[in-house]
Amino acid sequence: MTDDISSSERRPTANQLALYLAEQTAFWAGGLQHCRAVLVAGDVVPSGVAAACAGLQRRHAMLRRHFRDVDGEPLLVPGDGRPVECISAVPQPLAAALAAAAADASRRFDLDDQPAIRVGVYPVEGGSTLVTLVVHAAVGGRDVAARLLAELGERYRTRVAEPLWQPGDTPWIGQDDRYPGLGTASGLDGVACAEPLAQQAIAWPAGRGRGRSQGRSITTAWSLDDGHTALLRRFADRVGVSVATVLRCALRILLLRETGERDILIGSPKHTRTGDTDVAPEDIRLLRHALSAHASVVDTVRSEHRITASSVDHPHALDALLTRPLRPERGAGVEIQVGFRCDTAAGAPTWAGRAARDIELPVSHSPYELELDVAVGAGGVVGAWRGAVGLFDEQTLDRMGRSYSTLLHELVQTPAGPISELDVIHPRDRARLAEWEATTPGVSGADTLVELVGRWISGTPGRPAVVLADVVHTYAELDDAASRIAAALRTVRLPAGSPIGILVARRVELPAILLGVARAGLAAVPMDPDHPAERLSYIVGDSGCGGVITDGTLPIERVAALGVPVVSLSDLLAADPAPVGPPPHPDSLAYVLYTSGSTGRPKGVAVTHRGLANCLVATRELLGFQPAQSLLAVTTISFDIAMLELFLALVSGGRTILATTAQARSGAQLQAVLARHRPDVMQATPMTWRILFATGWPGDPELIVSCGGDVVTPELASRLVACTKEFWHTYGPTEASMYAVCERLPREPQLSIVPVGRPLPGAWLRILDAAGSPVPPGVIGELHIGGVGVARGYVGAPGQTAERFVPDPTGVGRRLYRTGDLARWRADGRLELRGRNDRQVKIRGHRIEPDEIESVLNGHPDVAIAAIVVTGRDRDSRSIVAFLQPRQPGAGQELVSRVSAHARHVLPAYMVPSSYALMSAMPLTSTGKIDRAALARLEPPRHEGAESDPEVRWVREAWRRVAEGDAGRHEDRGQFAGDLRSAWKLRAHVRRELGVPLRLGDIVAASTAAGQAQRIRQHRLAADAPPLRWSGRTDRPALVLLQGEAPWPAQAVAELERWFKVAILDLCDGRPQDVPGRLATLDAPGGTVLAAYGELVATAAGCAHDLRERIGVGPKVLAVEPPAPSGAHPPEHTPQWVVSRDHTVLRAWRAAAADADLVLLASDKDAAIHWSLLACVVAGMG
Repeated sequence: MTDDISSSERRPTANQLALYLAEQTAFWAGGLQHCRAVLVAGDVVPSGVAAACAGLQRRHAMLRRHFRDVDGEPLLVPGDGRPVECISAVPQPLAAALAAAAADASRRFDLDDQPAIRVGVYPVEGGSTLVTLVVHAAVGGRDVAARLLAELGERYRTRVAEPLWQPGDTPWIGQDDRYPGLGTASGLDGVACAEPLAQQAIAWPAGRGRGRSQGRSITTAWSLDDGHTALLRRFADRVGVSVATVLRCALRILLLRETGERDILIGSPKHTRTGDTDVAPEDIRLLRHALSAHASVVDTVRSEHRITASSVDHPHALDALLTRPLRPERGAGVEIQVGFRCDTAAGAPTWAGRAARDIELPVSHSPYELELDVAVGAGGVVGAWRGAVGLFDEQTLDRMGRSYSTLLHELVQTPAGPISELDVIHPRDRARLAEWEATTPGVSGADTLVELVGRWISGTPGRPAVVLADVVHTYAELDDAASRIAAALRTVRLPAGSPIGILVARRVELPAILLGVARAGLAAVPMDPDHPAERLSYIVGDSGCGGVITDGTLPIERVAALGVPVVSLSDLLAADPAPVGPPPHPDSLAYVLYTSGSTGRPKGVAVTHRGLANCLVATRELLGFQPAQSLLAVTTISFDIAMLELFLALVSGGRTILATTAQARSGAQLQAVLARHRPDVMQATPMTWRILFATGWPGDPELIVSCGGDVVTPELASRLVACTKEFWHTYGPTEASMYAVCERLPREPQLSIVPVGRPLPGAWLRILDAAGSPVPPGVIGELHIGGVGVARGYVGAPGQTAERFVPDPTGVGRRLYRTGDLARWRADGRLELRGRNDRQVKIRGHRIEPDEIESVLNGHPDVAIAAIVVTGRDRDSRSIVAFLQPRQPGAGQELVSRVSAHARHVLPAYMVPSSYALMSAMPLTSTGKIDRAALARLEPPRHEGAESDPEVRWVREAWRRVAEGDAGRHEDRGQFAGDLRSAWKLRAHVRRELGVPLRLGDIVAASTAAGQAQRIRQHRLAADAPPLRWSGRTDRPALVLLQGEAPWPAQAVAELERWFKVAILDLCDGRPQDVPGRLATLDAPGGTVLAAYGELVATAAGCAHDLRERIGVGPKVLAVEPPAPSGAHPPEHTPQWVVSRDHTVLRAWRAAAADADLVLLASDKDAAIHWSLLACVVAGMG
């Protein structure tokens, strides 16, 4: 590349180059512009504004230049000097004018064709005018926009209509000599970004699982009244810092309390005036301050002040943007997730000598995921919270504003207190928490299992009680067996409350055994005969069992090895029955159940009769369980929910149907049991329901189902809701007596995370942060459970008991169980689980929640079961492996491709699995959960090399040339040697040597050599396709969806319309301004949905999934089969055009869409077409 450039061309400064390249990527697109607006009294003449703007351009050279790619180098070249004008000729209501101005403020600049300024004039009914000025960050920040708008007003007032500039009449101002160009060794190649950028990625509490939405954001207003502002000023003066410092420090503290992250980078704008011009690119300082939760308020604020004072040592975002290596989880972005801006509010504003009022327009794009934008004035502090779409909603931002106000009040009132104790819950939100957490009394009173079942034994002795295959025991027979067992156990003379093991197969006497143990005043220790001998021996010894009841299922030598007296079930049943003695005390021990422990050893949870009875009675009332109804029990007795399955029917006068172990583990056999007995209620783990569906179970409209014990995905919940009478979602650890939270899910769309509902009667919930303080609604914390169901603790483990069973900070003498589960309160007061502390892992700075990834993969229509395992021990070698069990046997790599595309659409890039493995069946534990330990022991799938692909080889070699390194290094993790500048050079190589118009965003988004080679092929295919022309008419829809089912609700159509319109605007970089805002639904033969090309099918499928979750309906995106070899087409279809490459055939049909202007079509499964083909079609519009 030569350094010779024409006198009219200028190299951009380093900051200008960084901002220009950032604008070309999807991550920051549209988030790099600033708008100022004033509402002016009286009329404003548009021609006068245009003349005044010409004067601005004469003074500020950057306002009349735009970028141009000259031999692979972006240069600034003169333009025609005319800003883009947005002028409304007809007065309109203020709301309409504001909406139009906001749309203009959010519209992206085309820096390759337009100067980086535009003005707007919007007459308003009543005799006022809205005047706006928008600049790109390459010109300057918001302060620059404000000064330019003021200067525009002065020029308008004096009516100085200067002639437009002429080339060369103004010297170049603001040239940055430290950046000679892209290709010279003395350029920015030697500038390295400091280590402080390597921060922990923030997992936002209200994140929807999809990550940010292409820079789009929503805004909510926030303010602090003058009284609180005065307190804030006095506090800042006493501490010796600025109000801005206090506000920024408070933002850090709030984020610590909201996210648990103590070390967060905050981007703060910095404008440097250069020469005699106000116009210079805005830069962003990266301010890092690692908080200490135990530090005092004053010390923390002063530390924040020192951070600001030493900002010269901090890296700048634009330097980092140019020099940091690209990674797929970050794209072109620098890890500045949070932005803070503090301005000084001006006094009474004027414009052009007239009375005026500053107007803050809502901004729909932001380079940050969360931004706080404030202005401090004499009358208080006003500002706005801005959050990325997909991560925040208006309710969350409003609530954060309330928490911020509360925190500021606490901060100035308690300067010596630790920041961890500052209150962040607004009184309004505290009242909501009190309502949701619940403190209702228990519903079982003093009754225990013995009394609850005993009433039905006395009242209905002849009624069937327990069924196993063809064997039926009545309540009288249940009573007889329990009486004999209790009488025999009393002769053993164990102390009251002593544990006794139960090691029997699933048999009709199982409920009688447990009931007999309770009548004898002993505590049951249920065990699974299929468990390893070592585990059984440990349980017997750790619990202090005085004996073990066995039925001969295990060999005698295994039973003898347990080392305790063995009580034969046959001997117990042969004993003489005895009258029922006094019932056990409600607070006595009912059973000890062993769960997996974090130390590797099982822990024995001691559950009382009060907790057991309360759960049974509460469930009976919630389900409305009637005496004539039956329940199918499928769970092993070593799993706590088995107690509910065995006794819910029996405390209701109903019938318990026992499935054998073999039946419970086989979908086909379980289907047969359901068909034979037609139970009214069935409870099972998510895996059991998936096994049933995988074997073709159609559901039962008369069956009430309950599901808990593991994560319930939206896809599974939707299926259960659709095909059963009722679906109850339950949650609760063994330590809370089976479960403590539940909800009947209505027949309405489910969100991306299925709520678990509200607490049972007798239970209360607290969500606390790491310091034990309550968190605001919507914030994730550790779930704590209190109430009558809380267990005594862990048998023989006082240390672990003290660690997990803690005092309730809101109640004297009450206890809470720390579940280890992360949760948050939704806005509607329902509980939402967000994974576990002990399952979270970090991969290259990002917190990964495997449950969230599994939920997305299970949502794919072709996946029956999905499981996630994280492999690798050290930080840099960790990767996410997805194991998939297909719905249809024999699925191959094409399924992996579809699921991978689905994951890329729904999940943030850092959460997308790096490899996939297909499983014919998932390994299961004895409790019916996925055995992830067994999956982790499997050899992970290897990455298939692409060295045989010539285009992949070409891309890798090109990377080596432009990046001066091995671009394939760590490519399986997407860690290229290249940075954003290198990506621009690669783009130039592709355009020059291959003739392919690859965009910078394509390179960044693809992130690997194979992905970039695929984009090159897609562009080549798109170039061969004749574009569909569009007449530009707006009276007919430009977007058409064909569907053969019943008409959709209007809300579904509106949602699809919005999604497709956004997709179109993304595809064509937001340039088409007149895409019609309607979407037509037409019937198509065969019920086919024509939605997208190639990989876009997966995107459309993701959209369909979102729709099904949100509003209950969604399209079925189907593949269109290639034509027959003869080329014949169905008579009802006429091919519009055909594109072929090897075996790939794409077809566009006129069909029922003959009157449409643009049709988005599905392709066959092997199609290589992606977004670029649709972009080509859109580019041909008009």
